[in-house]
Amino acid sequence: MEVGYNRGNIGALEVDLGSGFLSPGGPASMDWMMEGTDFADCTVLDFGCGSGGPACLLVSRLGAQRVVGIDVGAYQVKRAREAAVQQGLSDKMSFQQVAGERLPFETDSFDAVFSKDVIVHVENKRGLFAELFRILRPDGRLIISDHLIPEDQRELNAIHECWRSVQMTAFPATVGETEELLGACGFVDVRSVDRTQLYLEASSGALNGDERSAKISEHLNTDAAADWLQYIDDYMGLVVQGAILFVHSYGVKPH
Repeated sequence: MEVGYNRGNIGALEVDLGSGFLSPGGPASMDWMMEGTDFADCTVLDFGCGSGGPACLLVSRLGAQRVVGIDVGAYQVKRAREAAVQQGLSDKMSFQQVAGERLPFETDSFDAVFSKDVIVHVENKRGLFAELFRILRPDGRLIISDHLIPEDQRELNAIHECWRSVQMTAFPATVGETEELLGACGFVDVRSVDRTQLYLEASSGALNGDERSAKISEHLNTDAAADWLQYIDDYMGLVVQGAILFVHSYGVKPH
């Protein structure tokens, strides 16, 4: 999994998506993912925490007792820690850089695992889902948002080229493949909800070119920022074509 984020392109993403958010939908997508569920008294793992926006909402809006965020990028972890301090939530949150396929947590450590638009970058999805199953407590919940593709996998080359334009790799799966892997790893009550239309409606209110340029000027690495904003436009074009789906998947570790 390549790490393609730095100050400039994280700033570019947050121009469109909101502070602390590096993936489509921004804060609004948290409500779509959670479907009214709260995390009161829960210990939650945020797999791929990015710069901390979703993790902060897991505590402030959804009532998590504690959130542990992990990410492969040192800069993302640094930003997430800063966000927790700025929002006065650092006593309920911790973040760490994690690389490698085995997660550094004991079996049955978490009441819930949350992941927003990260698993598309993981090639060994079965190995990851097995690890997430291991660290969940019995009756623990898995809630995932991810970039999936139609069963006919059209425009797969274009998707790979789009990610490579920002020096990142992607291994998108279909909805069927995702559900099959989750079931094979032991999850029950597995289901997926296609929420692509909600994401498209949210993206229609994005900043225009002049507004973006003004915002980008606030960041140091303007070239990287411009590259990422072009990537966002190209990627959303693929979504409009139906080549990429924004899907929320759910599962439970049986008691």
